[in-house]
Amino acid sequence: MQLDTKIYVLRGLFGLLTSIICITMDLKDSIGVMFGIAVYILTIPLIRRILRIKPSNLKAPEQLYINGLAPYLALWLIPWIVAYTFRVPHPAP
Repeated sequence: MQLDTKIYVLRGLFGLLTSIICITMDLKDSIGVMFGIAVYILTIPLIRRILRIKPSNLKAPEQLYINGLAPYLALWLIPWIVAYTFRVPHPAP
């Protein structure tokens, strides 16, 4: 498996984990968003340590910061929003 693919998969897993934490802790609004952003920032050194990435292994240094952003956002926000929608009672029309 290529390094880019490993970064994508790990970021997706971290996004799913963040979603589960946001759902179980019942985080809402800006607190949940700040938590998700903080976890994304923490994934940078975690992925570097887990995959033992050296700057010479990457084609460009920004790859570590940008690769996997879409899977992270999708697997964090979509389950969190869907779970929140079903958990919070909405007024009947």
